[in-house]
Parts: sequence; structure tokens; C-alpha cells
Amino acid sequence: MSKRILIVDDEPELIEIISLMFQKAQWQTESAPNGLVALQKMKIFSPDVILSDIHMPEMDGLALLEELDWQGNSTPLIFLSSFGSRSYMVRAWGNGAFDFLDKPFNEKTMVQLAENAYLYGRDYVTAARRRYLKFNSTTRIAN
Repeated sequence: MSKRILIVDDEPELIEIISLMFQKAQWQTESAPNGLVALQKMKIFSPDVILSDIHMPEMDGLALLEELDWQGNSTPLIFLSSFGSRSYMVRAWGNGAFDFLDKPFNEKTMVQLAENAYLYGRDYVTAARRRYLKFNSTTRIAN
């Protein structure tokens, strides 16, 4: 059985480049232009890993991750972005993002990161969400 990756980005040329990279590495690929379409495609495609841009129209990557969290879906998600934001990163890791990769990216690094997400991602996502819930459910009293 081949590994499956869903590539979510609003740049068709970038999707094509990334798809070819993963196909060369023996991954089955599917793509979506935004988070809403990705959620629909996930019902049929069932990816092992999601690679998503952060900033997209209609539903951005963070909203996609939050929806996956709400659904209890532990598919590991790697964010791909040309500019990072610390507040996005904190929220994303709290919702179980596996990692971030900056554009421009290195092909070898991207494929290896996806391989790691494939091997360890679901356990990581589940543990990260538990830690986040535990942290947010405790009350701290300031002295």
C-alpha cells in the first residue's frame, strides 16, 4: 500500500511541483485549493499526511487544522508558508500541527518531513492535543 499525501495550496503551479516530488518518492498525491475542498477530498482520499499552505482563500490552513481537531481527525498536518507568524505557530501546535516548512523549500527535507509524519504523526498529533487541552483546562492563580 502506498503512502498518501493531500497537498492544500491556492497556487496550482506549486501543487504540481510538490506532487511530482512526492510521486517520484512513491507517494500517491491528491490536491485541493483550500481547506474546504480539502475536507471534501479527505472523505474519499483518506490521506496519511496533509501538507498545507497557511494563507488561502475561503478556508485557510489553520481553520482546516482546527476543523480536523474538532472532528477528532489525527492525520498529521505540515504547514508550508512563505512567511511565519508566531501566533499562528502557537495556535497550530496547540491544535496538533506536526511541523512547519518555509518556502522556498528543499525537496529532500520536505519528503523526509512527510516520511516522519507518516511514521510518527498520528501519535504526535494525539499527544499534542491532549497536552493543549490539559494546559488550557487548568486554572492558574496569580500571586
